[in-house]
Amino acid sequence: MGHALVRWVQRRGGVVDGVTIASLGDGQRGLVLARDVAADTTLLSVPLASCGGSVRGAATPAGRAWLAACAASGATASPVALAAVWLCEERAKGASAFAPFLASLPGRDALGHLPLFWDNGALRTALRGSPCLGHVDAQRRSAARWYADLARCDGGWAARVSPRTFAWAVACVLSRTFRAPASAFGAAYGALAVDEPESVVLLVPLVDMLNHAAPATDAPAAPCAWAVAGGAFSVATTGRATRGAEATIEYFSGRAPAHALLSYGFCGETSASAEVRLRVPFPRDRRGLVAGLERRDAHRSKRRRVVRCGLGVGDGAAAATALSLF
Repeated sequence: MGHALVRWVQRRGGVVDGVTIASLGDGQRGLVLARDVAADTTLLSVPLASCGGSVRGAATPAGRAWLAACAASGATASPVALAAVWLCEERAKGASAFAPFLASLPGRDALGHLPLFWDNGALRTALRGSPCLGHVDAQRRSAARWYADLARCDGGWAARVSPRTFAWAVACVLSRTFRAPASAFGAAYGALAVDEPESVVLLVPLVDMLNHAAPATDAPAAPCAWAVAGGAFSVATTGRATRGAEATIEYFSGRAPAHALLSYGFCGETSASAEVRLRVPFPRDRRGLVAGLERRDAHRSKRRRVVRCGLGVGDGAAAATALSLF
């Protein structure tokens, strides 16, 4: 599969230089340097014409029907859903031009770490008391609503795509896509009835195998940065790196842990969410109080500190760093 995907990218005008697909153990895979490289070395360059995502989804029969219905009603379509529509439509074809890329995507079982697929009991145990529980429920409702809207707009949708397949496609999009400026695709996309018309959701073959730049470990890493320019999606090293180092990128980019958990199924050990206000009763004659709460994370089966905050006198309102959600 790996070599076939590399050859497919290269045949379509892409560049794969000094990097190879490798097994990292425990069923994981990633991109590893095949030679020593200097800083600013372009490892991958994939033409935008060889990428999937919301632009292609908007051009499918189901996408066009949904967007037309949205325009007529004043609603908007989700670019995440449109990208998932493209994945489903390509998968339903007898012979897709993107077959090597589709074959490289994880199956539903391999995406079981995403909250979208967590068992309800485990979900509510792991996130009990966390605002992230509401985010997961909203994510699930959105996926169900998107599927129902598509079925209403395209009479053949339900026959081609099952709810299970659509959920798989949504999970792939949530965990494997990038955002790119709509200007790179011309003016047509920005005129559609989509959420956030200034940006598109991209599925980039081979690049989607780059793993998150985890905190310092014993394994050598080659941090990289990506950019969209000149009609291509490119990945380059940010510093010198040696042969055998894993090429990585930053997934989170300052996003809150809730977003990381919903999209990737994990979040950084030290990440903190935005501040929230807590109203907690406590004796007014006490000038300070430190509250420590522990919750068992059923998904990771480890005990972690989830809230530590200082409370002052007054009406009991305090600003605190909210749940780390990890």
